Amino acid sequence: KDNPTPLSSKFGWEVLKDTPTPLSDKIGMQPLKDSRPANKSSSFGFPLLSKNSTPLSSLFGIPVLKKDD
Repeated sequence: KDNPTPLSSKFGWEVLKDTPTPLSDKIGMQPLKDSRPANKSSSFGFPLLSKNSTPLSSLFGIPVLKKDD
């Protein structure tokens, strides 16, 4: 109860304070967010965003609630 970070203290690790990527920093790796382009539209050949806002419902022909115009 006296130590709020017992596991970190046991291994001599500092708690997250100033760096959001402590493990990457320790081993010298760049985090993914620095190397990935902001305008990426696909991953492994699959689109990240779909033009269809209800893909699963559309696949099974299930009607969804929609806002009246």
